[in-house]
Amino acid sequence: MLLFEGDTFNLEGDIPLLEGDVLDLKGDVSLLEGDVLILEDDVPLLEDDIPLFEGDTRALKADVSFLSGDRFL
Repeated sequence: MLLFEGDTFNLEGDIPLLEGDVLDLKGDVSLLEGDVLILEDDVPLLEDDIPLFEGDTRALKADVSFLSGDRFL
């Protein structure tokens, strides 16, 4: 799955993101409550205004995760 700058992608429902997928989250990307993103390799995260909702989980490189209630500023 390749997303490029300016793409709009609503992660609604059970959309699997597999190891090796490249997500370039620039532009209008909507993350809805309950979305799960597994981001591996050199993936830029939150370069623009991407909202975080309660229930979102992002597993990043080096096993860093954002938990419910965390805010990314």
